[in-house]
Amino acid sequence: MGKKQIHNDLQNLPDCVVEYIKLVIKKMGYRRKVRLDVQAELAAHFNDELRDCQSEEEKNKIARQLITEFGDVKMLGILLHRAKKRCRPLWRTVVARTFQTIGILIVCFIFYAVWFSFGKPTISVDYVELLNEINRPQVRDQDNAWPHYEKAIELYVPQGPLVKQLILYRSIGTREREDALRLKKLLRDNEQKIQDWLEKNQKYWDDMNSEQKAINLKCLEYDIVLLYKNAPEFPEHHSGMYVQSGWGATTIEEMTRYIIRCINEDIKITTPPLPMWPYNSPVPDEEFPTADIKKYMEDQKIPPNNLEALSVAVLHEAIKRFRDLPEDISAPLTDIE
Repeated sequence: MGKKQIHNDLQNLPDCVVEYIKLVIKKMGYRRKVRLDVQAELAAHFNDELRDCQSEEEKNKIARQLITEFGDVKMLGILLHRAKKRCRPLWRTVVARTFQTIGILIVCFIFYAVWFSFGKPTISVDYVELLNEINRPQVRDQDNAWPHYEKAIELYVPQGPLVKQLILYRSIGTREREDALRLKKLLRDNEQKIQDWLEKNQKYWDDMNSEQKAINLKCLEYDIVLLYKNAPEFPEHHSGMYVQSGWGATTIEEMTRYIIRCINEDIKITTPPLPMWPYNSPVPDEEFPTADIKKYMEDQKIPPNNLEALSVAVLHEAIKRFRDLPEDISAPLTDIE
């Protein structure tokens, strides 16, 4: 099937026929094996027609007639090409069509990629809103809790000192809770004596004006009980702790224990406990009434029975905080909580 095959097929044919067959095969444009088969068929056909010729002249004449009957070289090549394609096996046709399809898809993809690379995005659907709409529960307006959340957010304020202190009373293992439970027992054990003492000294608290009450109650929110240097009942031997500012402080728990001790010993409240929050300590925060306390002392507005009046407020605050404090931290909240 090489040059030797080509030579054997055409060696006995006239030159015009050889040239004609070569042109047809060239115009056919198909696989080499198929072209050789067609060439052999054409050569065999011409050999059959020219076999009975007696002379070269007669052979050339008949050959030209046959060439004329065959027709145009280009058209004949096309027809032979189509005929061979139709005659090929089904599996070969399937493979050919498959590769053609793949080739077309690749070309289309290349064109699409070029078009896509030069394109600009156009956002026509808000998919976030669409997903939210799909997942949004269908509830009635009156069942929607979000307005209540919004109101709660608007009403939120940071924890004040009293709230922080109450939280410590509910925390297991803290010193504040242990002290609070001990103070609760002390208040319960002396409940009647405390009530009698409050009835006897309530008048001193009632005699204080609204400004004086407001300052002392504000300090109690910070768990601070004010002790003034220039209070009439204040002993001179404590004055050294108040030289610079004129005031010191102790906690509600310490002051409550001191008051109950004075009640049980039936002595007048004249000697306050030593301050646990000294005068030179920084103030708790900007809302602490430091300026009011200073003006309060400068104006000499401290009443004669300031300690008795202050003790009434301290005992009331202690009763609110500690008397109903439950032993179980998971128990319902008390009124003050």
